[in-house]
Amino acid sequence: MKPKVFFSLMLLILSTFLYVSDTTAENEPYTQWSLPDGAKARLGKGGVNDITCSPDGTLLVVASQIGIWIYDIQTGKEIALLTGHAVAVDRVAFSPDRRTLASGGQDNTVRLWDVNTQTEIATLEGHTGGPDSIWFSPDGRILASRGNDNTLRLWDVDTQMQIRTLEGHTGSVESVAFSPDGKTLANGGQDNIVRLWDVETRTEISTLQGHAGYARSVSFSPDGRTLASGSNDIRLWDMETQTQIGRLEGHTGLVNSVAFSPDGRTLVSGSSWGEVHLWDMETQTRSSILEGSSFRHITGVSFSPDGNTIAYKYPWVTDSVSFLNVNTLSRSSGGFFEHTWEVLWVIDTLVDAQRKNIHTILQGHTGTVESISFSPDGRTIAASGVDNYNFIRMWDIASLTEINILDRWDYRFSNKNVSFSPDGKRILSRCGQYVICLRDAATYTEISRLEIPSNWWVSIAVFSPDGRTLAILSHDHESPIYGSPIVRLWNVDTDTEIGELWGHIGQVQSVSFSPDGRTLATAGSIDGTVRLWDVDTLAEIAILRGHTGGSTVYRSVQTEK
Repeated sequence: MKPKVFFSLMLLILSTFLYVSDTTAENEPYTQWSLPDGAKARLGKGGVNDITCSPDGTLLVVASQIGIWIYDIQTGKEIALLTGHAVAVDRVAFSPDRRTLASGGQDNTVRLWDVNTQTEIATLEGHTGGPDSIWFSPDGRILASRGNDNTLRLWDVDTQMQIRTLEGHTGSVESVAFSPDGKTLANGGQDNIVRLWDVETRTEISTLQGHAGYARSVSFSPDGRTLASGSNDIRLWDMETQTQIGRLEGHTGLVNSVAFSPDGRTLVSGSSWGEVHLWDMETQTRSSILEGSSFRHITGVSFSPDGNTIAYKYPWVTDSVSFLNVNTLSRSSGGFFEHTWEVLWVIDTLVDAQRKNIHTILQGHTGTVESISFSPDGRTIAASGVDNYNFIRMWDIASLTEINILDRWDYRFSNKNVSFSPDGKRILSRCGQYVICLRDAATYTEISRLEIPSNWWVSIAVFSPDGRTLAILSHDHESPIYGSPIVRLWNVDTDTEIGELWGHIGQVQSVSFSPDGRTLATAGSIDGTVRLWDVDTLAEIAILRGHTGGSTVYRSVQTEK
């Protein structure tokens, strides 16, 4: 073979190998991305801590417990998983030009990422508490980060160097806003003061005083001439003279958020009492009010780009975002995760399919996983836990794909456990505050519900080896005795209670049947004991002592007794 022909052939083989390798890497399923050593696959993507959308509306970024996910909004597909933070990522933000992504993590670092190459540019260190909020200046040259260490730091994005720690507040910083031209930074603090800073010189311009409570929110008007700050009331400030030019009163609760309309003529405010107020800026009078209640603690308000819709969020209820039509004052529930309304304004001009893709993307993220169970045939995994709602997710082990999501109900009462019956035909889970559900494992349809008395919260339920009996852990949430626990035995066939086992002090955390199903062991209570029970007679057989029990407080109480 001639050298030239041999060289050409080898080059062709090498090129083919490189092409196949690159194609394999690109086509590798996300379940294999960034796995720790020894792990075979990842099921789920970590809970949603924050989301943001690229300025051009093409990318959705999700900050999760395991890293930063980047999605194509058009297709809803995963593009990359950025890992680098040692622990959970709490906040993400795009630079105005879309080229840079900033993230704040519980490892106390701020990180900068190149969006196009999905690589880390720099790690910004200095915070001694996790950065819980980050903002780019309008020109993208400055990044501001607020940490749990009660500091506000400014970073030069080009040099990746810290250029100033803004000090002066005697308490933590509650709110931050850049002026539209990026020349001024306003921040409100727990000392009831709003401070103004010159971004270029990093020097304090002025302190705006007058609030009787925390300066919880600050917002510049679109022309930058006026600053609104929310506290026990709302105050308006002239940016040229740094003097107060108005005071808006009328909220029942504390004003948590304020925002100007795109034309600057209207200000919207949301309060801790769940009220949304609209204010006419020319007359400085309230133009309309949406009555609320203490149950809807509004934490954010925002106008849509066209000014016709207001989104307001109250994250401690099932539907955390609602929308208000400015012209008709009619409300609609968005049912979105917290922070999603900020994304919706970015993609407001896009088609509904892309909005639906965002729903699908977010539903793919699991929260805290509290229980995992294999089906007896080993083909399916059921996992229960907490995200914005409670969930049970079913996974096919062979394909590593999610096949169903069950029991998405009120997040306040977590799904402590899920398990298959010994014959694999039923799935057991907590599906309500006082309810245990049995589902058909083949169809996922509900077979029956076990209702517990109204004062008793259900935490865990376990099948006996023959699948005919349930041991249910519950406690009286109104009892003055911590937990006031009961272990209930339930006949699955007749759907009736067999009896109650009393004895522990404090909530029981663990229960297990013996292999023959005749003895039940309970443990985990603050009394530090393991107790054995005869399942047939419901009599206590033995108390096993030796553990030191629960918290220090309760140990000291026991010692004093």
